[in-house]
Amino acid sequence: MNDNRKAGNIILGIVLVVAGLGFAGNAFNLWDFNLFFEGWWTLFIIIPCAISIISRGPQKGSLIGLMIGIVLLMLARDIIRWNTIGNLIIPFILVVVGLGIILDTRNHKKNRFNNQDDYCEFVDSTTVEGGSTASQGTQEPGKRKDICAIFAGRKITYENENFYGANIDAVFGGVELDLRRAYMNGNIEISLTSVFGGVTIFMPDNVRVIVDSVPIFGGVTNHAVNTVGDVRATIHVNATCMFGGAEIK
Repeated sequence: MNDNRKAGNIILGIVLVVAGLGFAGNAFNLWDFNLFFEGWWTLFIIIPCAISIISRGPQKGSLIGLMIGIVLLMLARDIIRWNTIGNLIIPFILVVVGLGIILDTRNHKKNRFNNQDDYCEFVDSTTVEGGSTASQGTQEPGKRKDICAIFAGRKITYENENFYGANIDAVFGGVELDLRRAYMNGNIEISLTSVFGGVTIFMPDNVRVIVDSVPIFGGVTNHAVNTVGDVRATIHVNATCMFGGAEIK
C-alpha cells in the first residue's frame, strides 16, 4: 500500500474515531455532539471523494464528485441559492475541462509500476480489429483509461485491445467494464471509487485478482477465479466504496 493510500485510510479512521467519541460523549452528557446539521447528507459525497483524491491523487471523477458535494452542501446551508446554479454552469464546465487537460497531461508522465520487470510484455504479435497489431514489447506508461459515470451509466468493452489499467469513478451512476477479450500481462492496476453507485468488471481467464478496498456501507465482491500456475497478469483492484459497491466476475 503506498503512502498516499495510507494517508487516506488514516484520515478516514480519524473521522470515524471522532464521530464515535462524539456520540459516546453524548451518552455520558459530556457535551452536545450532533452530526445531523443542515446538509449533513452531502458528507456521503464529499468524504469519499476527498479520500479518493488523497489516496489516489486528483482524478477527474473524484474532483467532479467533490465539487458537486460542496455545491449541494452550500445549497443546503443557504450559502448559495438555486438561481445561482445557472450562473455557475459555464465556470463549472471550464474548470472541469481545464482539470481534465491538466490531469491527462500528468497521467501521460506517470506510471505506478516503475520496475521494468513489471511492464507488460506481449509474447505474440496478434492482428486485431481494424488491422492494428498488438505487437511484442513493453507496456508504455500513461495508458491508463479514465472512466467516469456521474448520475449516468457507462459500458466499456475491450475487443482484442491492450489493457493497461483504469481509473473508475461511479458517483450516483454505474460502470460496466468488460475485459474478457482484452490483451494484458504483468502487473495492472484498477483504481475505483463508488459513491451511491455500482461498478461491474468482467475479468478474462488466466489472471490473478488482488482486491484492496475501503468499504463504508458498501464493498467489493470478487467472484473472479484466481488461476493457479501459469498466470498472464495480476490485476490489483484498489477500491473505495461508500453506499456503493463493485462486483468482479
